[in-house]
Amino acid sequence: MAEYFATLGRTEQAIAQLRVAQELDPLSLVVRAARAAVYYLARDYDRSIEESKQTLKIDSTFVLAYLNLGRACVQKRRYREAVITLKAALELAPGASAVLMGLGRAYAAYGKIAEARNVIKTLQRLNRLSYIPAFHFAAVYAAMGDHESTFAWLTKAREERCDYFAYLDREPGSDSIRHDARFASLTPRAPEHLTQQRI
Repeated sequence: MAEYFATLGRTEQAIAQLRVAQELDPLSLVVRAARAAVYYLARDYDRSIEESKQTLKIDSTFVLAYLNLGRACVQKRRYREAVITLKAALELAPGASAVLMGLGRAYAAYGKIAEARNVIKTLQRLNRLSYIPAFHFAAVYAAMGDHESTFAWLTKAREERCDYFAYLDREPGSDSIRHDARFASLTPRAPEHLTQQRI
């Protein structure tokens, strides 16, 4: 329910649901990660970073917390920290395409395009061995500023019925392509009465 509210931009309701979840399961790392993700989508990066760091104090091997921390650091322009964080996640989960996606985005935002291209090459190599979601390619290309490749991969991701499309309109990483008419065709908006913030 919290994730549903997050897709609509109803952050306070999402956080309220997560408070209930944490009361039911106080040590749940998944609930903590979900809260960091909700703050990230709401562009409250400081809270997302703090939530992720607190989670890692509980379990320093929880990869999802590294992912949330890394992407929030990118948005705060703390690129070096983002790269270090996501490399640590990759050590814990070698070959994890979601982690590689995050690292590729961090490199691209940092201006390290050659490194971002190397991530794309790694994803392509892995894709020959097993399924890699098209969205993971699209996200890195978007951060690199390659809009044609981004939309080609986003179209493929839509054909794959990518679940992250529910968040695409809220995703800060979409800002670089949001002005493109093709973006609107990929992200149908919910009716206005559903998207209004209710606190």
